[in-house]
Amino acid sequence: MIARTPAVSGQTAGEWADENGNGVADAFDTVTWTRTVENTGNVALEAVTAAGADVGALAPGEAVTLDPVVVRLTTDDVAQGSLAAEPFEATAANGARTVSTSSDAGTLTLPTAAAWSAKSVYTEGELVSLDGRLWQASWWTRDQRPGDPVGPWQELASDEEGATVWTPSRVFTAGDDVVHDGTRFEAKWWTRNQQPHAAATGGPWQKVG
Repeated sequence: MIARTPAVSGQTAGEWADENGNGVADAFDTVTWTRTVENTGNVALEAVTAAGADVGALAPGEAVTLDPVVVRLTTDDVAQGSLAAEPFEATAANGARTVSTSSDAGTLTLPTAAAWSAKSVYTEGELVSLDGRLWQASWWTRDQRPGDPVGPWQELASDEEGATVWTPSRVFTAGDDVVHDGTRFEAKWWTRNQQPHAAATGGPWQKVG
């Protein structure tokens, strides 16, 4: 006689999406967590629940994928270089016997830009990370730390909706849209390190909407 062994397990796997197509993880990119609950025992399970969802019944070896969880990366996530999934609980029954489990808190390593180094040479278009922020070289540079608003580095930033966030070091040209302090602006001509103001007139920015 084979012993009745009910068991349930939960797994989480993450997938990064390069929302802006720049090849590296940065704020606004998304990670989709796929969560799976599986009957790992040798008997059928009933009343299976996972992450608060009613899964129903599972035959031995059967697995069900739950609704995915999509999260947007923050600058802190990018600075850390990885993102951890929230574990979830799963319970099930076989007759009068109940089983439960907590999924592993899976960790996804993010493909971040290389950290800026004072010793490295960078050329136009190269990306680096510094303090969790993403920077792009405007021209050949070495030992020039990102942050100078008129230096060789442009800070690239987006908000949670994917809109471009104005940063002092970034170059904008006519027609570029940005968000600054919750307000949307459009550039009227080439501009850098000129902060948009909703009430300003005569400058490079005009309020949109």
